[in-house]
Amino acid sequence: MLFSEFALLCEKIEALASRLEMRDLIADLLPGLTPDDLPIFVRFIRGLIFPDWSSAHLGIGPTLLYDAVAYVAGWKRSEVIALVNRTGDAGLAVEHLLKEKTQMSLFAEELTLGDVYATFLRMADIAGAQSQKEKLRNAKLLYSNASPLDGRYLTRLMLEELRIGVGEGSVRDAIAIAFQVSSDSVNRAHQVMNDLGEVARIASVDPDALLNVKIELFRPVKMMLAQGGRSRRWLQAQARSVQSTNMMAAGSSFTNPATMLPSTPAGLKISPLHFPMSLNSSQTSFQAM
Repeated sequence: MLFSEFALLCEKIEALASRLEMRDLIADLLPGLTPDDLPIFVRFIRGLIFPDWSSAHLGIGPTLLYDAVAYVAGWKRSEVIALVNRTGDAGLAVEHLLKEKTQMSLFAEELTLGDVYATFLRMADIAGAQSQKEKLRNAKLLYSNASPLDGRYLTRLMLEELRIGVGEGSVRDAIAIAFQVSSDSVNRAHQVMNDLGEVARIASVDPDALLNVKIELFRPVKMMLAQGGRSRRWLQAQARSVQSTNMMAAGSSFTNPATMLPSTPAGLKISPLHFPMSLNSSQTSFQAM
């Protein structure tokens, strides 16, 4: 998929007010993507670069991007900053600057999703004394090959502020519709993998495999609807609130939750379920005595 096609889709979605229309537009497009592009597209459309579980970070700030676009467009950094301040949107400012740039690249190539993602990976991997210089060089390369509209969404992605209104739920539902799988299957796989991009790829290749995804080492699962308990007083309050039913459930980490409490509140019995836990049993029973 060309990045220009992705940018056009983002522009369409940005103009929509209906979440259902956004979902359907994404669902119509997903089946036509390759297995390699699917994970990238699903993350990018949510304004993410890396999977939810990943600790990878692009590690660039607005100043570096302003320097990169100033170089490519032939403007001064102070002029870039002034335009960003006037528009209130770095993406729109970059789009305007690329329309007005005073120098043209002789060897510009159309960017693909894969090209952009590979460049982001390189930028995230760069470390050391020369890291900012190398990241600036890569940002210049992206902007040199970008159309003005591409520049709008490249900038927003790099700043992790896509601002088109697409939420996690819309993408999750779009995957279910696009590949004719149940929402429960997509939801379960998402909880286990914590990466909707990979869930979409699996759904496109083998929908039945969504039911067989497993928890992997060093990949945190997504705890759905979890509410953190911060103190003994909090737990006591929860225990009192369920006196009528005599039972409550709370998500836990994979260690015994009793070891994470400074002390067990009086009148509260903590009974961890068996480990290893299946997805549907990753809970701990708290029984009010």
